[in-house]
Amino acid sequence: EREWLPSGRASVAKVEMRFRAELFDPEALIGILTSLAKVSQRDITIILERKNIHFRISSETLSEENVFVQIPSNGLFDDYRIESKNDDTIGLSLSPKNVVMALTNGQRAQKIIVKLSKKDSQPILKFQMIMDNNEITQDVPVRLQTRREIEDKSEPALRDPEVKIELPNPKMLRNVINRMSSVSEDVILSASTHGEMSLQVTAELVTIKTYYKDLGIRADENGTEYKFDKV
Repeated sequence: EREWLPSGRASVAKVEMRFRAELFDPEALIGILTSLAKVSQRDITIILERKNIHFRISSETLSEENVFVQIPSNGLFDDYRIESKNDDTIGLSLSPKNVVMALTNGQRAQKIIVKLSKKDSQPILKFQMIMDNNEITQDVPVRLQTRREIEDKSEPALRDPEVKIELPNPKMLRNVINRMSSVSEDVILSASTHGEMSLQVTAELVTIKTYYKDLGIRADENGTEYKFDKV
């Protein structure tokens, strides 16, 4: 299949672009996209590379929602084929809810093929879901990203963190944050090199703070892991 990648903001050049893969873990992809849809109502950017897949929510400033997710391509896909003149990199802008809806309609599929295609001059991601002797096809509209747009959405260079701490159980942590969100939209998270972390919300008449201790500190450059005893 032949597709077209804009080579700049002012001009468009026709080039060959191909993407085709078998999605073997639709639940993982649904989980990633559902989480991103909760962060922002905007379309997200998916950057497909030979070895990695990047999911981006990018804003003009770091004070707004900016999300950067990276997963190895073989963590989601088998028979992964990608080709473009942009160093085999393809950027797509799409609605995560549309992809989730498409995959939900094919939850019983034994095989899911995803490929970049075109329908009435509109670039699409085509999901072919094969179940028994039947096949369901779902088309998700996408906008192809220019090379400049892909570069603009790269993850910013940040200094190394002072603390790398293992979070508590994610489900328990989410429940605590959900309860705190009824008090305030802003949650203050603090962590220390002693394996301690706290969450705090403040309203006009109340301050609520939750403490965690005995959390693991991630490995340093020498591979040494630190664990602190309970205080």
